Amino acid sequence: MDFAIKPIEDYRLIESGEFDTLKSVITRSENGFNIGIVSNLRLHPQWDLRFVPTLTFGDRSLIYDGVKNNEPYRRTQKVESTFIDFPLHFKYKSVRMNNTRVYVIGGAKYSI
Repeated sequence: MDFAIKPIEDYRLIESGEFDTLKSVITRSENGFNIGIVSNLRLHPQWDLRFVPTLTFGDRSLIYDGVKNNEPYRRTQKVESTFIDFPLHFKYKSVRMNNTRVYVIGGAKYSI
């Protein structure tokens, strides 16, 4: 899991009582895990509708580099995250030819 940071024009203007000068904000990827179940409904011999609700747990880290009292200062902030995903997929599988088959999966997902 990771953050996507969008820089602002001049991040040094951010007011913070912890730093005299904030120089950078860096993200660090952390591990996580998912728990989910696959539900499949056959609509036709070649079409399936899949619902795969998933519960995701993970940690993310933000590393702040700056200056405090004329000394380099670094602070790491861990952010614990929990997500619930509700994806709905349509799956198409072609007719078998010489023991091979083509699969196409597409759909939408809502996350909280």
